[in-house]
Amino acid sequence: MIMNKKLLLVLLAVCGTFFGKAQMLPVGSFAPDFTVTDINNVTHNLYTYTDAGYTVFIDVSATWCPPCWAMHSSHVFDSLMSKYGPNGTVDPGKVMVIFIEGDLSTGAADLAGNTTASQGDWVTGTTYPIVDVTDNSFVTAFPIGGYPTFYSVCPNRTISMTQAGYTQAMLTEPFWTGLVGNCPVKSTGDNAGMVNAQTDQAICEGGSTSLTAQIQNMGTNPITAATVEALDGTTVLATTNWTGNLNTYEHATVNIGNYTFPGGITNVTYRVTATGDVNAMDNEVSKNVEALVSNYQLVTLQVKTDQYPGEVSWRVLNSNNQVVDQKTYTAGTGQAGAGGPDAGMVFNHELQLNPGECYTLEVTDDYGDGLYGVQNAVDTGYIRIYDGLPSSQLLADYGAGYGDGFNTIFKNGTAVSVENVLSQDEVNIYPNPTSDYINVSLNLNASSDVAMKLIDMNGKVVMTKNVVNLQSSNQQLNVQSLPAGFYNLQVRSKQGVRNMKVVLTK
Repeated sequence: MIMNKKLLLVLLAVCGTFFGKAQMLPVGSFAPDFTVTDINNVTHNLYTYTDAGYTVFIDVSATWCPPCWAMHSSHVFDSLMSKYGPNGTVDPGKVMVIFIEGDLSTGAADLAGNTTASQGDWVTGTTYPIVDVTDNSFVTAFPIGGYPTFYSVCPNRTISMTQAGYTQAMLTEPFWTGLVGNCPVKSTGDNAGMVNAQTDQAICEGGSTSLTAQIQNMGTNPITAATVEALDGTTVLATTNWTGNLNTYEHATVNIGNYTFPGGITNVTYRVTATGDVNAMDNEVSKNVEALVSNYQLVTLQVKTDQYPGEVSWRVLNSNNQVVDQKTYTAGTGQAGAGGPDAGMVFNHELQLNPGECYTLEVTDDYGDGLYGVQNAVDTGYIRIYDGLPSSQLLADYGAGYGDGFNTIFKNGTAVSVENVLSQDEVNIYPNPTSDYINVSLNLNASSDVAMKLIDMNGKVVMTKNVVNLQSSNQQLNVQSLPAGFYNLQVRSKQGVRNMKVVLTK
């Protein structure tokens, strides 16, 4: 994953175009059908190829893009077509490649390599169809993350791979033939398959949740009836008798029924059974349903950023879909927004929310790579939710690997937090940034013992100071011996706690 981020940064710098917020079709989902006409006026229909047993590789590129040209010049797709394509030498031929020139501003001259913007002649010697699109309908159906973007579609019409940019492995045949080998295969006779669980993974505890799933005909005979169930272990949560008419590889979305989940994580098994089913191996899929429930009214969203903080943003919405809190971190001035005051920093966002209400957390990564570091694990960030303060119970840890973002739901607690959040009027620090001393100004509502902790970006406590029985005071921390960087100063009294970002400069 670290290599992927380095690679994508190179692609961004070279190609100059990257669609960071594009939501590419997820692996396991059904590919929408399309019909396109290539530059030789030959039409190509996706489902015609997949229904005939082909795995279809789609390459969306631009003639001016150097990484696209590097992939094209490897001739790996030409080799695959000559061996496994419709006219291939290896029997049976089960690979089809379709090249989509996705930039509407380019044309035939660019494909022929007759313009200064083009990387070369894309047409001569190419054994697979080239489609020069004239509108955005294709990339609307198949969103791209940049040039090049690749999709692999299995014979059963499901997507088995998406990739923005390329890796060295993709320049070799085994990468692509491996995808063919991993595609599901239809069985002779009656075979109902369970493909996807459509039920939301994050739900609000105590509410009725609709359980839905996608079934597919993975046999050669039509399917007209099946029993579809959702189970927690051996306990049936919901069941329905589905009727319809599915031919080979056709699918249907089935509403199984409703269920009220308890708090916590429930592993749900979705099962389809049909009379005469010849293959039980594809009858089930499992998916976790998560109902996060806090105890306290205070929830802490803890975010450790990576070295590209400007890519990350989040917002919290209440049950009326209104934004109650949000944050976008500040990008640095380095390449692609690297560095800056928010880079590699641990932020504790303390959310005081209404008791007993469900809230949605939406996290977005503009670059689509989550919080994985570029250099090493030190650069890697994470996103966590705590019940109360970070010293309390961890509700969920989403780590770094969430791609372009995620949504989750949590139900806020009803108990008053064991510790309130001290206001800026009660606790403040100056100067900030600083190079030698931190002044902590205290103006508490009542006398209290006070504990101070200075924590570095890796969570290590590097300095502590405890003071007894004070109300209004100015305390000083000597930080001259500490290295430059970003720290969190936690000040705790009987009345509550306050976390503040500190920047040390040298």
